[in-house]
Amino acid sequence: MSVYQAHKPACLLSVQSAVIWGFVGNEAASLVHARLGHNALRLDTVRLAAHPGHGCQFRHITPPAGMRGLLQDFAQLPIAGRLDAVQSGYFGAAGQPGELADFLEQAKPPLYLLDPVLGDHGQLYVAPEIAEAIRERLLPHADIVTPNAFELGWLTGLTVTNIAEAEKAAACLLEAGPGAVLATGISLPDGQVGDLLLSRQGRALFSGPARPQGVSGAGDSLAALLLGLMLTGQPLAEAAQTASHITREMIARAPDSLDMDLANQLTLIKP
Repeated sequence: MSVYQAHKPACLLSVQSAVIWGFVGNEAASLVHARLGHNALRLDTVRLAAHPGHGCQFRHITPPAGMRGLLQDFAQLPIAGRLDAVQSGYFGAAGQPGELADFLEQAKPPLYLLDPVLGDHGQLYVAPEIAEAIRERLLPHADIVTPNAFELGWLTGLTVTNIAEAEKAAACLLEAGPGAVLATGISLPDGQVGDLLLSRQGRALFSGPARPQGVSGAGDSLAALLLGLMLTGQPLAEAAQTASHITREMIARAPDSLDMDLANQLTLIKP
């Protein structure tokens, strides 16, 4: 898993949220993967006009039964047997993670990246039953997990406020089955923030100046970058370092906390 045998265009399935306007969820992942030369197929778990931070209230959730039907039909298509990877992010209903888990058990893609989009700043922003379904049904299938500090703590039941606690929690998460954890947004001394990579091959920390607040879509972009770079053949540690660096630069250039302005930052990604 540390080095993926690359070919272009790689084919992957991205299962996460979608918006009409903005760059979060599948809107972010699709651009990143296209920039890297990959064919990103997408299944939208929920659709919104824009990120909820803009005040948008209406959500069109793909019913779990609908997701099941779509994945069952997709599994019969020739392209399903040629998937190089699957990644998942935000889920809008408690039954959705189980439907994806059933598909993963059947399809057995070479790589599955789980971005456990559960919450931040000390609280869940999905229903507890969604978070529990992600932990119980999807975590055992994951090759790579990309939680933020809060999500890492919630998944493991441990407190994560510093790098030592993050490393302990990431090691605990590895025991659940994944081969690698990239824990993001870990508080460091002297106004720094870090992304901690812990895998069966070793440990690495990528750090930079902390921003007063995060930017919507940053985690989605980082997860897509990590997977996309691995699909080009970069080793895990190199891909994680590059993804962390590019995402940090995107955050620094973001016009505000709700807009990554990803379309105008794609030149940071070298195909």
